[in-house]
Amino acid sequence: MHMEDRILEFIKTTGPTVPTKVAKEIRQENLITSAQLSNLAAQKKVKISYLKIGGSPLYYIPGQ
Repeated sequence: MHMEDRILEFIKTTGPTVPTKVAKEIRQENLITSAQLSNLAAQKKVKISYLKIGGSPLYYIPGQ
C-alpha cells in the first residue's frame, strides 16, 4: 500500500487529525508526512481546517 493510501485510510478511520499523529501511524518523519498531507490537500483528497492544535492544522477527508 502506498504512503498516500495509508494516510487516507488513517484519516478515514480516526477523523480529523494533526500531522504528528499521522506520522506516528505510518512511521515516517513529521516533515515528510506534512509534505504528503500538503500534496493530498493540493489534489483535494483531504482538506485543511482553519482550526489549529498546537500550531498544526487539522487534516480531514471532505465530508467528515
